[in-house]
Amino acid sequence: MAETWVVNASPLIVLAKAGRLGLTGDLCSAILLPDAVAHELLAGPADDPARLAVLAGWGSWRGGWGP
Repeated sequence: MAETWVVNASPLIVLAKAGRLGLTGDLCSAILLPDAVAHELLAGPADDPARLAVLAGWGSWRGGWGP
């Protein structure tokens, strides 16, 4: 399986809140977060599971970690 998925924020938010982000690893080999999606997730509450996952390095974000 060599698929790379480009994902929107909503499914990631739901999967993260359900504690199921690991499901994506069963279905594709890589996740690419567009800049707008990464910024949306990082703008969430400090304790939001999707935000914490992005900060921990989950997914690939080509835009970098700038403000």
